[in-house]
Amino acid sequence: MKVVGHSWTTRDGAERFQHSTATISKYFGIVLKAVNKIAVRLIKPPDMGVVPNPLSRTKSKNNTKYMLFTYVIAGWEGTANDARILMETIANPDNDFPMPPKGMISTFHSCKYYLVDSGFQNIPGFLAPFRGATRHFQEMRRRGGPRGRKELFNFRHSSLRNVIERCFGVLKARFPILKFMRSYSLRKQTSIVIACCALHNFIKIHAEDDKLFHEYENYEDEEGSTSGVELPLTEFNVSYAATREMTEKRDAIANQLWSDNHV
Repeated sequence: MKVVGHSWTTRDGAERFQHSTATISKYFGIVLKAVNKIAVRLIKPPDMGVVPNPLSRTKSKNNTKYMLFTYVIAGWEGTANDARILMETIANPDNDFPMPPKGMISTFHSCKYYLVDSGFQNIPGFLAPFRGATRHFQEMRRRGGPRGRKELFNFRHSSLRNVIERCFGVLKARFPILKFMRSYSLRKQTSIVIACCALHNFIKIHAEDDKLFHEYENYEDEEGSTSGVELPLTEFNVSYAATREMTEKRDAIANQLWSDNHV
């Protein structure tokens, strides 16, 4: 924990525990491998059962599953486009990416999908906000709330996606090594990322009173948040039928939200 939680170098560990740098490096590697072996049990795919629509007003009383990582893939270059990483991850069956069952996408009140930002295409299983409609909280509040169904949809969408920003806020605050990675091999850097995500989940599940999770309960990462930014759209070769399916789904949800908001 000193290495990942305090960004200690191998030399720092050697001085603190009075062992050689070789010994510190060896045992850090052993512990890292052990954590990575149990990561598969700590980083679990989301429950794909029938659940209330996340954009509706229905909220779960069980908050345990929020702010947990459900799938982690590491090893890409930092400059790689997020949409490209997602699409290539999905396309490779070896990655075993947990896609929502098609039956869960077909109805409004019982469906499940991933929320993505404006840089992603709106395709089956992945719900993006409306482009060209305001998503910024402060602007909507100044005007007295969302204007129209698209802004209301984007507002709800952004509110839910803020959980992602808070999740990464906790992760980076707890494990500074992720912001200041040492010159380890790419393989070890990849293992460190996965281990930190696994430890994050373990703490969230077993330490309900953890101060960092409470501190970031209503946190918004100004550096990483894109709730009010129109990101460049990365388009991929996806069939018209596929994009049309999710476009119709988004329209149906937006219409229902607007209707419910005016009841």
